[in-house]
Amino acid sequence: MQFSVEQLNFFQDSFNIDYKYANQQINYLKAIIESDDEIEYFKIFYWLPARERDVHNKTFELIHTISNYRIHKIIERDMSYTDFFKLYNKNRLEGLSKLFLEPISEPLLKLLDEKLDSESIYVLFKLHKLQPSRKFFQLINQYGTLQEKYERDFKLYNKNKLLKQEELSLYDKKYNEVVYSLENDVNEEDFEIFISNNNLPHNNLKMKKTYIERMIRNTSEAQKLKRYYKDECQICGKCLQTPNGSIAEAHHIQPYNRFHKGDDVKGNMIVLCPNCHTQFDHLYYAINPDSLLVHCYNSEDRYHLAPIRLKQGHRFNKKYLQYAWKLFENKF
Repeated sequence: MQFSVEQLNFFQDSFNIDYKYANQQINYLKAIIESDDEIEYFKIFYWLPARERDVHNKTFELIHTISNYRIHKIIERDMSYTDFFKLYNKNRLEGLSKLFLEPISEPLLKLLDEKLDSESIYVLFKLHKLQPSRKFFQLINQYGTLQEKYERDFKLYNKNKLLKQEELSLYDKKYNEVVYSLENDVNEEDFEIFISNNNLPHNNLKMKKTYIERMIRNTSEAQKLKRYYKDECQICGKCLQTPNGSIAEAHHIQPYNRFHKGDDVKGNMIVLCPNCHTQFDHLYYAINPDSLLVHCYNSEDRYHLAPIRLKQGHRFNKKYLQYAWKLFENKF
């Protein structure tokens, strides 16, 4: 994908001024990212958090972020051999670039031809699936034939693949996502601190408790998701404006509390206006886990059977949808 001048400047300015390989890293990004929506997603959920982390070597952190995002995307997309081979037959460079999510040059293509000889491109595809973190050159520049390498290292690389997925999962938990635990839950001390910091009176606490709990649960991950959707509701599409700016709320599909024990992850969140959020809380709305269509308690509602608004990179985890769907069905 071609970046605009503004987008190029944004990424280039993030690197240390004396880092001479910034353009090379940006070329990798161009091969990974496929749309303007995805650029926004990458910036909000990966790049900006990496820039803000308190680490000694900021440039290394950014390079690590690009690498992790590439591996995430390869694993989640899980391109089939049929899809790859169609692209490869049409344009070899483009097909390989889409599979490996990196720029592929003509000299590398010649090196591949020397390696393939009598071998099938399918062997390279299988080897890539075992080692999604490996770059194209790393895979083809090995001793022996690709088939020999595949057979010799099948068990080793299969283990490494699992380890890499575990490593990425730990990366998410460390920097982005929170699995439910009593330690992470809102408690009475959190309420007292919030009330004190915001100069709220203690009377009518019961009436304010739901609102305050929502504000406390406005986590970093929720804020990033709202920013990505520009505070537009994923049900009605409205962006509620106030003199202080727009308002939106992140709803946990499987509620993030000690009773329901949902997790504070993107796959369990939906961005809503306050009205739609209240209706979700009261199980007026639910999302069908299979069709991803909105279902309403009142089947005459204008949003009944409407498709949910989903932007690139944001997917619901089916287990959270199934949990909420069961609660919704029990209402009838």
